Amino acid sequence: MMTQFNTIEEIVEDLLTSRISRGDKSAMRAWGGKPETFEETHQLLELSRWIRNFYGLWKDSELTKRWREEGPNDLRDGIDYSEDHPDNVSGKILDEFFLELKAGR
Repeated sequence: MMTQFNTIEEIVEDLLTSRISRGDKSAMRAWGGKPETFEETHQLLELSRWIRNFYGLWKDSELTKRWREEGPNDLRDGIDYSEDHPDNVSGKILDEFFLELKAGR
């Protein structure tokens, strides 16, 4: 059974200590979350997708529970900008992750 992570901080800590290798963190630190090449962009998109799937953002995460149960609360021109949409939550996780990397973690 996988541990349930209920906060962005818990997920970031898990990423930093258990999921991402030292070498990968070093490479990501070099581009600081702002990819400049196709390869870096691809890596960031893959990491974002992996975060949504691995941490259950689409199915059982407390971070996206309201969105899953009640649906979009910020739908504009057919795009869901809800803060608790899995795509937006994974973006917040990545933002915090890269801040931690920049701080030397």
